[in-house]
Amino acid sequence: MKINKILNFSSVDGPGNRLVVFFQGCNFNCNYCHNPETIDYEKEGYFITPEEMVREIVKAKDFIRGVTFTGGECSLQYDEIALVAEMLKQYAIEVYIDTNFSLNPDVYYSLSKSVDQFIVDLKAFDPKIHQVITGYANQQILENIRTFYDKIYEVRIVIIPGYNDSEKEITQMMEFLYSVSPDIRLMLIRFRPYGVREEFGLNKIPSIELMELFVELGKKLGLKNIYYK
Repeated sequence: MKINKILNFSSVDGPGNRLVVFFQGCNFNCNYCHNPETIDYEKEGYFITPEEMVREIVKAKDFIRGVTFTGGECSLQYDEIALVAEMLKQYAIEVYIDTNFSLNPDVYYSLSKSVDQFIVDLKAFDPKIHQVITGYANQQILENIRTFYDKIYEVRIVIIPGYNDSEKEITQMMEFLYSVSPDIRLMLIRFRPYGVREEFGLNKIPSIELMELFVELGKKLGLKNIYYK
């Protein structure tokens, strides 16, 4: 398996203190990506065996609630992740996957047998906007969210100025999520120009007022668990 780095502590990649593994390689090429160094599978990163990864994670087991696999797009290496997750069960370490949810549903059926929960990054609802942001369509993502709702810990939407920050687009995403379940947990994330490609470094950070407006909009639409950061 090929990864980019291991972060020994994080409090923003799932519940509690977590070790985070950034996998190398992504099938998307998001123009605002906060980890663009993880996109190209060939250019960066290093190889590690599943057994070596388990040993690294177990070293931190007394200090973490669980591990989160992210990227890049970690689910591209789903066989290896499933193997690691199975080995971690004997240590009672929970495993989350942060994913764009774009692959064939068979991948997520397979992963759901060993992984505890998914964190899903939803980029846009309008297929044209999604295509501009990522270079790919979003139909499979929306279908997977509906299919695997009971394994989703959280859906995350990065609010990107000039792309998906219109009230119409946000409303459509929230209405879709409400149709899946009013109880779905939704985290709205302010775009921040750190670690991004140079051309996105000058983009503005969405205001607190705008984020609060979107949270109130979500509540009015019936979503029960909506937050921002």
